[in-house]
Amino acid sequence: MATNRYVNTHFWDDEYIEKLNISEKLLFLYLITNPLANICGIYEITKKRMKDNTGLKTSIIEKTLNKFQADKKAFYVNNYIIMKNTLKNQKLNDNMRLGAEKIYTELPDFVKLFINNNKENALEGFESLSNALNNININNNINSNVNINENENKEEKKSLSQKIKFLDEVFLTQKEYDGLIEDYGERMVNGKIEDADEWLAQGNRRKNYTDHNKMIRKWLRKDGVNKIEKYKEPKPEKEQPIPEPEWVKELKSFQEACPKYFKEIDEYINVYSLNSWFKPLKFISETDKLISLYTPKQYIVSWINEHYSPLLEGVFKKDFVIKSVNDNQ
Repeated sequence: MATNRYVNTHFWDDEYIEKLNISEKLLFLYLITNPLANICGIYEITKKRMKDNTGLKTSIIEKTLNKFQADKKAFYVNNYIIMKNTLKNQKLNDNMRLGAEKIYTELPDFVKLFINNNKENALEGFESLSNALNNININNNINSNVNINENENKEEKKSLSQKIKFLDEVFLTQKEYDGLIEDYGERMVNGKIEDADEWLAQGNRRKNYTDHNKMIRKWLRKDGVNKIEKYKEPKPEKEQPIPEPEWVKELKSFQEACPKYFKEIDEYINVYSLNSWFKPLKFISETDKLISLYTPKQYIVSWINEHYSPLLEGVFKKDFVIKSVNDNQ
């Protein structure tokens, strides 16, 4: 059953909202009205869901969340959103107070810990949230314990750095996730994480699948997905290299001449591949039907044509050709 969520019409006149660009306004409104949002303004949500629901790119979402955090308006902590002023702006009746208290007491310990460690410092932007929590008589102790000492706080933060929740059922460390992306690429890994999440949600629990990193790697290998090959540049041949033609010296880099294309390619591949294959390219020309690029190294031409043709055709939405030193302009 859907939950009614009321937004004051003065939202659009708010001084902070007026200064946001269209993507930032969309995401802010989404964070206070999406189906997972609650009366406390503290709830779990993945960036993938934000992306699917709003149509915004992941890079835009991450940049905007960082802005909201810097502005002390919203905080994103291990897949949990904490909206600073949501609870303060609510007119709570008795039932709503009970509901807010229940939501808060059921939050994971690391979320409560994050709030407790910040709410006392007005500079961190938690003063209004702290006041609102006090108004509904919530005891901010974690697990009904008395004050957590400094060593316990460190242990809690250490455990958070070890495992991060992806979707609902998959847990990986940041190092494991980064390693998967480096080996197999973001799109392939995120797709397999979704498969694993669905499989685990169906109640499948096996002893040899408790390590989700190993499980995802095993599934990728079973599907015949090869690791991204890290190309080692061959040693220079003994023969004298062919000098570059004069017209090449006047070319701009592909990154400088086509920043929009370059940025979009960056969203699909890892940093190593971007630096190895696309940063060396230079821009020759672009027409309605063809974009022409240049690199002095023939092996880069061969590698891009073999491994990245579908990606570039999707980004450029036209044919492309990469010339080397052996070609004429």
